Amino acid sequence: ALGLPKEAKIDVLDGAKALGKMGARNVLVSLGEEGALLLTENGSVLRCAAPEGQAQNTVGAGDSMLAGFLYGEEEESEAALLYGVAAGSATAFKGALATGEEIRALFGQIR
Repeated sequence: ALGLPKEAKIDVLDGAKALGKMGARNVLVSLGEEGALLLTENGSVLRCAAPEGQAQNTVGAGDSMLAGFLYGEEEESEAALLYGVAAGSATAFKGALATGEEIRALFGQIR
């Protein structure tokens, strides 16, 4: 989306800010086992660590993170980020799409 070659190095926050300048309201970035970063539409930067666990398969984890974020977006940015990380992590730990129960179980472990 930034029009950079694959080998180009760019700081995650700088990339998020560039996407914000292009019109993105919120920029959600997966940091894999390190959690996620959210640049909100008002310029706040939020970061959330991933819960402890063993990834079985990460296929679908990014989609799950986005779905969790959208679910939590009705509350506030911080809650949306927490739901996103919980959903993505639960899917990675399970190795298949996580259930709501599995996501809620991880939600309480994330900060």
